[in-house]
Amino acid sequence: MYSKGTLSLKSLGSGVILNNGGLIVTNAHVVHRANTIFVVLKDGSVLQSKVVGVSKDVDLAFIKTKLPYPVKEIRFADSRNFMIGETVIAIGNPLGLENSVTVGVLSGIDRTFSNKQCKYACSGLIQLDAPINPGNSGGALLNLDGELVGVNLAVVSGAQGIGFAIPVNRIKRLLKQYR
Repeated sequence: MYSKGTLSLKSLGSGVILNNGGLIVTNAHVVHRANTIFVVLKDGSVLQSKVVGVSKDVDLAFIKTKLPYPVKEIRFADSRNFMIGETVIAIGNPLGLENSVTVGVLSGIDRTFSNKQCKYACSGLIQLDAPINPGNSGGALLNLDGELVGVNLAVVSGAQGIGFAIPVNRIKRLLKQYR
């Protein structure tokens, strides 16, 4: 008798809670092919969530969960005001090390990057030198005012200090569809 098995894979990534309605932005490649998505909050709460929107062409996804308590809603920077050399802070879950924070500078604007995670050329990106690693994908990139500058996307393997993030104005445009 032949029986089909199931394959269970675990993926690690990060996300940014946008509002008290439980809307979270992350990268599309973080939730790609996921049947079940769990969000782990800083206090250790584990919440099941669902995908409510995906834009593969810019590698962004919105997921939604029911938050057990109110959170401080994120403030958004304006991509038009970015300056090369300004300090940025990357927050995420690199290699499973929860709530890790790294600091660097915004190294470039309107960059194009292609890799196996995108499966296409991602353009209009922010380049940064803050250390990011697998698991940082989908995490917050903030300025010193605590405003969301972008969502961490990828790091160039084999290089030192070259990472990319999706700028916040692109996120704001897509957000209008999912509020």
